Amino acid sequence: MTRQGLGSMTRSKSIQFAKSNRVAVGTGFLPLDLVYRDDEPAKLKAYAGGTCGNVLAILGFLGWDAYPVARHDTSRIGQIIKEDLKRWNVHLDFMNQEPAALPPVVVQRVFRRPRGSKTHSFLWTCPGCGAQLPTYKPVLAKTVSEVSPRLPKASVFFFDRVSRAALDLAASCSKKGAVIVFEPSMIGDPRLLAEAFRVSHVVKYSQQRISDVREVTQVDQPALEIETLGAAGLRYRRPGSKWKEMESFHADHILDTSGAGDWCTAGILHSLCQNGLKGLLKASSDEIRHGLRIGQAMGAWACQFEGARGGMYGITWKAWKTQIDKIVNSGTAQQIPGQAVCPDVMVEICCPARDDRGQVLSSQELIPSVTSQVCATLLRGGGLGETVPSRA
Repeated sequence: MTRQGLGSMTRSKSIQFAKSNRVAVGTGFLPLDLVYRDDEPAKLKAYAGGTCGNVLAILGFLGWDAYPVARHDTSRIGQIIKEDLKRWNVHLDFMNQEPAALPPVVVQRVFRRPRGSKTHSFLWTCPGCGAQLPTYKPVLAKTVSEVSPRLPKASVFFFDRVSRAALDLAASCSKKGAVIVFEPSMIGDPRLLAEAFRVSHVVKYSQQRISDVREVTQVDQPALEIETLGAAGLRYRRPGSKWKEMESFHADHILDTSGAGDWCTAGILHSLCQNGLKGLLKASSDEIRHGLRIGQAMGAWACQFEGARGGMYGITWKAWKTQIDKIVNSGTAQQIPGQAVCPDVMVEICCPARDDRGQVLSSQELIPSVTSQVCATLLRGGGLGETVPSRA
């Protein structure tokens, strides 16, 4: 990362805990994240993940009341996700919409590049047997009429996957003064994507993932449009203005960048959207820039920990606030000693399919070094609940 070029000689306003009764509602990708390292493959770290799940959990950490809307069933996978979310002031009232479905599962591998730096990759199949892991299933549009009247009045509605239900929920929350925030990860259906842009007030997307998104949508600019540029930082614009660029913060120690964008999003919403759409529209240019800077600082901080939200576990609000303020004012995320990570959740060894003689099928596709992984055959049979203990 390059050094933040925002006049670090001037002290910025300190980040504060959320005002009372600040509500964020969201729907979208909220899987069970299973993270393992190549140098310690016998351990999995399991917690709620996905862009939607991470943003809502981080806002909860910042003092918001967060309400995800999902179709998660009561399986052990769903229980692990909910147990984790409850730690962070995330309310589970709307997570069991019908028809209930097995929550998605993502396996994240953290490994070292040949030159020494660490990176990550995501697996959508079991690393042991190669079977397909459960995938995302959106809330159905027919449930929106029942859910919308029960939702608390929100300052923010967040979604990262386009569906009819997500767009209808966004329209409902928008009528009540919420900032509608859309963070797409793919193009998908161009017509639904264009509609998502039209109903949204804040749109944030990655140049590395969907650099041609504006060519597809071709709609008016939202109140705030943000394009992230990886290690180069980000650029943003408001209606009628040109793109303005912001360099990223320097980080002394990078362990895992997987959650940096989610922390950045949460920081921006926390800084600019607590008072709903009226507050966002009244924000000055300096306030917008400061809100973006807070988000970038939070993203830089998160890169020092394994897992998208690994740094949240084992740190107090006061200590976290001090670290973020220091990053904002110094322009550098210095290495933090004694890093805390998500508690381990042990998963039994993968049980791949075997023939009548007990021989492993398709053994050439197995990863022998991964000795403790989740297996999709167990997921389908519901056996995961027998192999994954409750978190202490």
